[in-house]
Amino acid sequence: MKLAKDKGTWATLSILRLASSLDMSWMRKLDKDVAIQEITKKFDDFLTASKAIVCPLASVSIEKLFSDYDAEHPPFGADQKKDQFPDAAAMLCLAAWCKSNSKHAYVY
Repeated sequence: MKLAKDKGTWATLSILRLASSLDMSWMRKLDKDVAIQEITKKFDDFLTASKAIVCPLASVSIEKLFSDYDAEHPPFGADQKKDQFPDAAAMLCLAAWCKSNSKHAYVY
């Protein structure tokens, strides 16, 4: 599917299309699938080069997450409880990975 045929995407670029100094002809040639493959490969290469370890979120206990939420345990607090779900899930995921791999992590 070519991006030029996707009217919803073109609508989101309306501000750029108004800039007469920009040549947007490249957008007509953009192949969405090829762009996704290229970006994915570059990200995978970055993860490999940086020796990143991906912790699976499947190890996160939803019961523990909501228990921490109800008890306002860090990172949850009285003011921003709902906003902290991503951070809490990441912390629980990292803790589970450390436990299963006999490693320590310091987050600050």
